[in-house]
Amino acid sequence: MVFKIALLGLGTVGTGTAKILLDTAGRNPLLQGIEIAKVGVRSLDKPREVQLPLELMTTDLEEIVTNPEIDIVVELLGGLEPARSLMLKAIAQGKHI
Repeated sequence: MVFKIALLGLGTVGTGTAKILLDTAGRNPLLQGIEIAKVGVRSLDKPREVQLPLELMTTDLEEIVTNPEIDIVVELLGGLEPARSLMLKAIAQGKHI
């Protein structure tokens, strides 16, 4: 079974998280069934240290937490808002956070 994961944020911590999840060769066996399905960012034009297909990127964070195809949402935004509101919405949608 593959679990679809979404990352909210692609700053320093988000980039590190994405790199770990993309490194399938060095991945912990418990993470083998995880696939990055969406990544929420502030700007699609910003240069990134991690290479992700553009179709995975979105600026619509609400769409991520309400998307029925996403199983797990990882909050990597920092700060209280909008992180708190998005996580509450993800919980209400039955997502693992």
